Amino acid sequence: MNALNLKMYSILKNSLHIDDDHAMEFVQVSDELMRSHVKESAVEFKSVVKEDLSKLDFKLDTQISRLDSKIDLKVSELRAEIKEAKVDTIKWMVGIFMALALMILGLYIKK
Repeated sequence: MNALNLKMYSILKNSLHIDDDHAMEFVQVSDELMRSHVKESAVEFKSVVKEDLSKLDFKLDTQISRLDSKIDLKVSELRAEIKEAKVDTIKWMVGIFMALALMILGLYIKK
């Protein structure tokens, strides 16, 4: 017996003047009732928590798939921008090379 049961037993026996057998039986029955109620509440709580977690897991899966698709879209946009920047850089380099070549030819022709 735990301390609470002993205290209840002593109250029943001493204060209410109930005999030992009846007091002990009352304490045991009330203890069993409380334990069964706690077990039922725990089972209900576990089922509610499992249900909530499964809903949350579904929501997370949905959000993760949306995030993956957004990331894929941004990556493809970034690759397109990189290709465009590469083409622009090559155009500028060719233009500058042509301008330098013309300037060098101009210097030779001027002499």
